[in-house]
Amino acid sequence: MRISLAIFIILIGISLLTYRNGLRGEFMHEDTAYLLSSSFRVPAGAMKDALLPRADDNFYRPLTRIYDSWTYQRFGENMLPHRLINIICLALTGVLVFLLVKNITSHTGTGLLASILFCVHPINSTPVLYVAMPVMPYATFFLLSLLCYTDFFERRQRWDLLILSGLFFALSFLVHEITLCLPVYVFLYAWQLRGSGWRTAVLHTFPYLLIALAYLIFRLTFVSNTMDVIGLTGYITEENGVTVGSLLCTIIRNIALYTGKLFWPEGILWNLRVADQTHISLPWLLSPLAAAGALIWIFRRSWRKSIDLFLILWFVCGFIMLAATSFVHPSSGIGIEPHWFIASSVGFFGLTARLMIRLRETRLSDRIWKAGLGCVVLFLGYFTNTYTLRWQYERPYLQYWLAHDPSADLPNFWLALIYHKEGNHQLAATLYCRALTGGYIDWEVYYNLGNIYHQNGFYDKAIGYYNQAHRWNPDSSAVHHNAAMSYFALGNARRAEELLLRAQKFDPESTTVRDSLEKVRRYLESHE
Repeated sequence: MRISLAIFIILIGISLLTYRNGLRGEFMHEDTAYLLSSSFRVPAGAMKDALLPRADDNFYRPLTRIYDSWTYQRFGENMLPHRLINIICLALTGVLVFLLVKNITSHTGTGLLASILFCVHPINSTPVLYVAMPVMPYATFFLLSLLCYTDFFERRQRWDLLILSGLFFALSFLVHEITLCLPVYVFLYAWQLRGSGWRTAVLHTFPYLLIALAYLIFRLTFVSNTMDVIGLTGYITEENGVTVGSLLCTIIRNIALYTGKLFWPEGILWNLRVADQTHISLPWLLSPLAAAGALIWIFRRSWRKSIDLFLILWFVCGFIMLAATSFVHPSSGIGIEPHWFIASSVGFFGLTARLMIRLRETRLSDRIWKAGLGCVVLFLGYFTNTYTLRWQYERPYLQYWLAHDPSADLPNFWLALIYHKEGNHQLAATLYCRALTGGYIDWEVYYNLGNIYHQNGFYDKAIGYYNQAHRWNPDSSAVHHNAAMSYFALGNARRAEELLLRAQKFDPESTTVRDSLEKVRRYLESHE
């Protein structure tokens, strides 16, 4: 317990130093949108309502919604407490990294070094800087579940540890569903690392599979758009130039892009992606087979109970859920959000720490080794600090994002919102058009383009864009309301009244819709 507390204090100090620029700044558009939405959906006196699935929500992440509501209701848009909580979560997760890697490697120094690398590497900076929809807790629960299981494995009589492990596993996918791959880790730990028979490994994995199956049945039954299979099959078409083979190439290239950022952390983004492949590239398609062949050759004589191989498999298994996660909105294409792999990145950091400790045990001078280690930590800390500085304010961060990925829809859309608010309608319209990718934000793009034309008096064009927005999101009260006001400006008060009644149906509490409806009805009464 004392050593864990000491590690926590060390990691808190390192994290505060690394993320000091993140303690001030402004909220991103996505932060505000999620926080306000979550705060509206989960009132202060009804937190239990967050456990109920919603028909209009593509995800079932009740713990995230409760956390968002609680923090926003207490801290509002004061950045400091939000980021401090995230830094504390990072350090706590770092302590779990230390304990788990120490259990796996039986080496305290390896666990400590892995936890430091975990906290200072910029690949894990998004969960600290991104205030809304916190994902660090999923890694915390994931690692707690594995830690309890590893303790249970070593002390079979402690069945309470197995129960705790299952509980933490269940809590983890109430934060993020990517943790469903945990049963694979349990099987590998028992079978590959500890050398148990496959029957024993399957028996240990079975309770976790039952929990995962129960969750999947619940998601498929009660939560909309669990995985947009129709969108996925529609995405793989000759019209899009996408085949199953080219899709696999795109996924492999994205994995390679993410892995490369672990070694050289320059140009890390909130969403990493490469252009979608429209043809099959044989070298990319065969690269996983080549990597698997290399691992088989390296570990051909010692693959059972090999710690190095287990850490490699830990890292690789994080990509099991990639295809499903990427295709929540398949029309947006394949992409990787680095925070999906917080838990699996522990395998990379554990292996790196193990190799560095092994290097110390050679004839290398202890002074040189310490200097090299310090340089590595400072190098990673510098990149994280620089990235944190870019994240302070929304406009420069979005410009940085577009410099690395000009065709990305989200930064174009969010930057357009900034210029729209400032009154630069021409530049805003240009950026809105760049954000049209056939993805899930298209309705908002059309809606805002309609607002620009409405504000400039081009009501016919505004109605055209509102109609486009309606096709993507027919249940939006805002779309119906603004289209109604464009019709009203053109003198078609009857059509305006009809649309406002629909808007009121979708949002009965809206005072804006109510006031506009009264205004239109007064006009109609005065002209009868």
